[in-house]
Amino acid sequence: MASTRRHSNAGPGGCIEQWRDFSPHDEVLLTVTEVAHWLQLRPKTIYAWAASRRIPCVRIGNRIRFRRYEVLRWIEARKEG
Repeated sequence: MASTRRHSNAGPGGCIEQWRDFSPHDEVLLTVTEVAHWLQLRPKTIYAWAASRRIPCVRIGNRIRFRRYEVLRWIEARKEG
């Protein structure tokens, strides 16, 4: 399993390279703030993307959470080059 050590300029849980080792069974849920920080976007943007189903999310009552593995897959699917 990947290290859980945080890097000073990395998003939640460390750098993206560390996230590659997580499996689809990884149940760690991230908040809007954590995802926004990781993607270097405003939380308002993440809320809008979740509302329009542009980014995969899980709704728990009136809260929005993101599975770490699904966000990584979503990012990987959008790589250019």
